[in-house]
Amino acid sequence: MESLVSVLVPEEYRVRRHYSKILSDSFPLLLKQLERQRKNTKSPKPRLILVIHCIDSESLRDDKTQVQLCQLANLPEVKLICSAENIAAPLLWDSFKAENYNFVYHDITTYQPYIVETSFKDAIDIGKTKRTSSSRGAMFVLRALNENSKTIYKILLESQIERIKQLNPKSGVRSTRGTLRTAIDFKALHKNCMEHFVTSNEISFRAMLTEFLEHNMCKLTKDDAGTEKVFIAYTFEEMNKLLKESL
Repeated sequence: MESLVSVLVPEEYRVRRHYSKILSDSFPLLLKQLERQRKNTKSPKPRLILVIHCIDSESLRDDKTQVQLCQLANLPEVKLICSAENIAAPLLWDSFKAENYNFVYHDITTYQPYIVETSFKDAIDIGKTKRTSSSRGAMFVLRALNENSKTIYKILLESQIERIKQLNPKSGVRSTRGTLRTAIDFKALHKNCMEHFVTSNEISFRAMLTEFLEHNMCKLTKDDAGTEKVFIAYTFEEMNKLLKESL
């Protein structure tokens, strides 16, 4: 929200208060600021070009979001360029929203099979193929984490790579995938991370590990003896590539 204000509202017109990061909380204040600014400007010029891919996506369909977007698009200081996937997308907009959006429509249907469009659906879906998008997904997740979390994942990667080498000393390991058989003992991993001073207790360690579990970058399970094990379900080649390029 503060980035939006910094683009649209010059310093001299800004209210001396903190803008909430949540758009819905600060949007009315932004509109008032722009209205005040506009009184001293004969013809306000566009300050922001907003590009939205798939304005009819599930995350943007709710009425509250659409109202805010159409009000933003109606501002003289803002120009909106967007795409819509569904031919029935205009049904999302009542007369108020349609008037505020004031769209100029262009039919740029690709006529490509749906399999082409859905091939970009999950950029974080790593460890299933050797596609470069898998590595990009992992890099995206790791880039958002702090150094301690990155170090934990690096230790896990190195431990599992070494484990795979031990279990496959003679045969080729490039296509060997991480499984429960090549998993690392949870307590051993925790001890290793403590020795590297990246975690101080098991609670914080589990909390940092949760980030990787939620993105399917590793799995936490138990073996037949009930011992907790951690493993990365990628191929040996993918793990090596991730270690070299992202860590």
